[in-house]
Amino acid sequence: MRVKPEDVDLDGGIVTIREKKRKRGRRTTRRVPLSDRLAEVLKGWMGERDSDAYLFGPGQRVLSTQTPQKAFRRAVKNSVWKFMKGWHVLRHSFISALASKGVDQRIIDDFVGHQTEEQRRRYRHLYPSTQAEAIKGVFG
Repeated sequence: MRVKPEDVDLDGGIVTIREKKRKRGRRTTRRVPLSDRLAEVLKGWMGERDSDAYLFGPGQRVLSTQTPQKAFRRAVKNSVWKFMKGWHVLRHSFISALASKGVDQRIIDDFVGHQTEEQRRRYRHLYPSTQAEAIKGVFG
């Protein structure tokens, strides 16, 4: 919600995430690689925005937390995804997908900003098939 054009490095394939919560009273950032598809979409989207505006929302103001949540609910209202409570579930899926492909936990932590074991446990949901494959791989 706080992404500006200068936060997106299309040539380097990196987006800088402006965090709000990591250090109380102080804004922090972290750098996350862009997928080729997301870089392609952002390139088109950025061409349509003012260079000093936020990429998402009304321009000079940061979106409220409720605005994307309401948009999400409208988007999934009559679909098979209507059971999803909000965008945050996609964060869990992102972390699970990385973990199921064997991505090192330290790399996942860098991508998502986790700093404690408590945070890691909260998001560590592997797909059931991945869990079953892990057991079979060790015990047959």
